[in-house]
Amino acid sequence: MSKLTLFFCSVLLVGCSGGSFFPPFPDNRPAEESAAQVLRGDQDVSPPARVMTGGAEPHAHGDRAVVAAEPTISPAETAEIDPAEKQALKEDLALLNTNPDFSEEEDEDDAVAPVKAPQEVVFDFPVVENDRVRYFVELYSGSARHTFARWLERSGRYIPMMREIFAEHGLPRDLAYLALVESGFNAHAYSWAHASGPWQFIESTGRMYGLENDWWRDERRDPVKATKAAARFLGDLHQAFDGDWYLAVAGYNAGPGKIRVAIRKYQTRDFWQLSRGTYLQDETKHYVPKLLAALLIAKEPEKYGFVDLNYHEPLAFDTVAIPAATDLDILAGLCGVDYETIKEYNPELKRWSTPPGETNYLLRIPAGAKRAFLRGYDEIPVADRARYK
Repeated sequence: MSKLTLFFCSVLLVGCSGGSFFPPFPDNRPAEESAAQVLRGDQDVSPPARVMTGGAEPHAHGDRAVVAAEPTISPAETAEIDPAEKQALKEDLALLNTNPDFSEEEDEDDAVAPVKAPQEVVFDFPVVENDRVRYFVELYSGSARHTFARWLERSGRYIPMMREIFAEHGLPRDLAYLALVESGFNAHAYSWAHASGPWQFIESTGRMYGLENDWWRDERRDPVKATKAAARFLGDLHQAFDGDWYLAVAGYNAGPGKIRVAIRKYQTRDFWQLSRGTYLQDETKHYVPKLLAALLIAKEPEKYGFVDLNYHEPLAFDTVAIPAATDLDILAGLCGVDYETIKEYNPELKRWSTPPGETNYLLRIPAGAKRAFLRGYDEIPVADRARYK
């Protein structure tokens, strides 16, 4: 079986973003056969219809109907989120799930024009402008300015690391901003399809790319591990779609099978033409325009009225190997920080302790604290390191 066939056997099961998963193969045919049919465009494996249950105020913008899904919070985290964070999450998810209805605008201008950026502004991802891109630029810099500014400020913590990882995988560094479109860098984002983390992996896709999820940890929420998994997935999609980044990005949202069926249905590989049809969901049609709008603003925030942004400090940490299960409050004390801070450094941890039964668990601690941490940890009796037995 070829690597490409193996890839599609796996990715047809699931996609990667809220509302972007594939059900199991619909009959008892071998996975190889089903995957081959999708590659030929003979099988429609559409994700289920997105269920809108209300609860989040839609963003008013122009005269188009805009739909926003109800925000969701991981059940394991509900008790940990204070009211201010819950409100921010509600606003984040309302914007993340904003999808205007362009269906009645048949004469809409989808003509693309390459962006002529100032000499000091450089893109390594293909950026163009058209009506759909401009719509989201105006939305993000207009009625949704407050929420988008918060996303930009959070990006300071993660984008430098993500750009470096993408470069290591031979991908455009600017593609890191896809995480902003996926989650707004909100650590609590959790979709109706149970997607989690900055890259909104659902469990089966995450597992396919090496991200484990059990009672003690969810590696989809780890920004470094999840970014490495996203880089591999996007690289696979880029290869599968013969180097077309817009189709690869759309495939990240809808799944590669959905995009291949759309290509066959409309007899075009042009993303903008595909997005004019009725086959793809609005979420997928707007996914690439959202990324391009985010890139335009992120590269020149002042041009779009974003001034005095308080970017978060870039993620910096030391790593220590924890030999046996240890309570996080003990580990936090050894670093001179509180419990919440050690959880922020290790967002994959769901509980109060490092995973029991695992030796040499790699824990992240504040940069510069490693020497004092190791000295203090060695002085704690083994029997006193964890309440969980």
